[in-house]
Amino acid sequence: MPFFGPPPQFVGATSSVAGSSGLVTRPSAGDQEKFLRGNATWQSQYPYFLIHPQVFESGDYLLAPSFTTDTSPANVGFMTAYPIFLPTTTVDRIGIEVTSAGGAGSLGRLGIYNSSSSGNYPDTLLLDAGTVAVSGSTGKKEATINQLITQGIYWLAHLSDTVSGSAPTLRRFGITSIPNFRKNQNDSNLRTNQGYRAGSVASGGLPSSFPSGATLITVENLGIHIVYLRIA
Repeated sequence: MPFFGPPPQFVGATSSVAGSSGLVTRPSAGDQEKFLRGNATWQSQYPYFLIHPQVFESGDYLLAPSFTTDTSPANVGFMTAYPIFLPTTTVDRIGIEVTSAGGAGSLGRLGIYNSSSSGNYPDTLLLDAGTVAVSGSTGKKEATINQLITQGIYWLAHLSDTVSGSAPTLRRFGITSIPNFRKNQNDSNLRTNQGYRAGSVASGGLPSSFPSGATLITVENLGIHIVYLRIA
């Protein structure tokens, strides 16, 4: 009986050569939302950064679009997060801007959450970047990190971890700064929703999953503190 051997592998097409049918390369863990391209590679379903003319370079800062900014206090135990679409890259800084210093020993904690696959809500913790001092001086306060990002939607989070004396004030997005990521069904004016805010979050580390039941932040709420990343 003749032996035909294993079936051929799927060969992707190029701009000048046709591909051929066969077995496809199996997707890796974490590729559950990718699709197989004609060039035989698994590709993220989010094509924005593949077609957008902007080129991101080392040292560039990443944050959501901001038409206007203002400031608001970071009262102890309050945690905010907002969504952002990120390219595949490595980031080496995460930071906030202190506009009015808190009392001595006050700390802000920064991190990144994955996005839920079932809704517009922050999900599991990707990175707890630790704390930055929000006392003593104003200006940008950054933590050094080394985090690989795979293209997709993430949530940048700030927790007012420790407040000693007066609470600091931080730079936040203005009320019209971020396009809607979710329609507030109780708002007939289609106003901007910026992110979520949870209260009474314990200090000492970010929760492994973002607290459930957080308040949807709209133009009528206190606003979302700006957390930014820097490309390595």
